[in-house]
Amino acid sequence: MFPSVDGQAAIDIERPCSIRELIGASINLYFRVPILFLALAAIVVVPYELAVLLVTGAGPLAVGRTGFITSNLVSLADYFLAIPLISALHVHAVREVGEGGRPRFVPTFRQSLSTLPAVILATGITWVGITLGLLAFAVPGLLLLARWAVVAQAAALEGGGWTDALRRSADLTKDRRWHAFGLTLAAGLIAMLPTLGLAAAFGHKTTTVASFAADTALQIVLRSFEALATALLYFDLKARPPVGAAGSTQAALATDQADEDRPAGWYIDPSSPKRMRYWTGAETGWNQHSARTPKPMLREWQERHRVGPAAPAMATGEHTGHSLNPDLYGDEDRPPGWYVDPDRPWCMRYWRTGDVQGWSEETLKTPEKAQAEWRDLRWKR
Repeated sequence: MFPSVDGQAAIDIERPCSIRELIGASINLYFRVPILFLALAAIVVVPYELAVLLVTGAGPLAVGRTGFITSNLVSLADYFLAIPLISALHVHAVREVGEGGRPRFVPTFRQSLSTLPAVILATGITWVGITLGLLAFAVPGLLLLARWAVVAQAAALEGGGWTDALRRSADLTKDRRWHAFGLTLAAGLIAMLPTLGLAAAFGHKTTTVASFAADTALQIVLRSFEALATALLYFDLKARPPVGAAGSTQAALATDQADEDRPAGWYIDPSSPKRMRYWTGAETGWNQHSARTPKPMLREWQERHRVGPAAPAMATGEHTGHSLNPDLYGDEDRPPGWYVDPDRPWCMRYWRTGDVQGWSEETLKTPEKAQAEWRDLRWKR
């Protein structure tokens, strides 16, 4: 939930939304701070369209008449320059509003500069991949469009390189590709209708001062709206529980917090751990949304709530007396004791048997002797 702007009612983006709700929130937010969002789009669109006009002699809606090669080069520049800039500026502004602040033009612009190289590379490279996919019978391109729907926003806010942004977008949209594709398609169709109307009004056989001014003004409005919709999609996806990956167990641990202290987010339902519920805040409580608990998170929750003896301590030079590789045993015949974690060889986990069979929560640093023995076993294999 983010606070009101200029005394208007708050908009809740810290919860999963339908496509219709996201479009409505985009329009609502756009009209709350129109000057800022128009300025954030205009500072990119105006110089960009002037540069295209100087090079091609065509305005925004007449570029398609300049020939196949020229129009595609313009599209390439669009995805490597204009779209990344607009997306980064808008998602930073939306985040600041979401944190309770009032975004300002200069600070928002400065915040966007540090991550701009990653945003440009991520957005441009995804455009190349989507275009090639569309040429390959369309379906692969549409799948990539849904997979990388929020790549610019992830690059702008979460740091890292362009490959990290691609992976993050793929994680956020996993099992929600139809949702991401639907929002992208809906925002695109909304932007396309006035574009077609203006194209019909001017004809665009040639670019005049009036047609260029009208085209550019329309591009500012529509690009700003699409950037807002995609920014809200990014926050919508972040508000949803992770799917198929081990996530934070804070949701599992915090269900016993007092209502006034519990932050908004997804929590495992103690009465039905296979389901998760969404807490909207102390004033509104639990909402009607629920989701399946990801298996890794469920296993970790069960481990944390398992009643059993603590794992015994292990002396620094202790030899375990059994193979240190847990993968050499099945769960039924693995003897109790400390084992090297294959994913993190510098850590050991304790395997319990009996009524509380399973891996304990406790870990310890792998002693040098045990780590050397584990490496020898791996080498022999």
